[in-house]
Amino acid sequence: MSSQSAAKKADHKPASNLSGQVKKDLYEVGEIPPLGHVPKNMYAWAIRE
Repeated sequence: MSSQSAAKKADHKPASNLSGQVKKDLYEVGEIPPLGHVPKNMYAWAIRE
């Protein structure tokens, strides 16, 4: 069995939200989403010297 077919068969669920944070689609700069959550949109943040 290949690793791809094994990955398709595995039942992956998102990390549980233990901290009680609400999952949002957009987070402010400096705001950290819960572990395991990938927001739909994110603000760009460039650091220039």
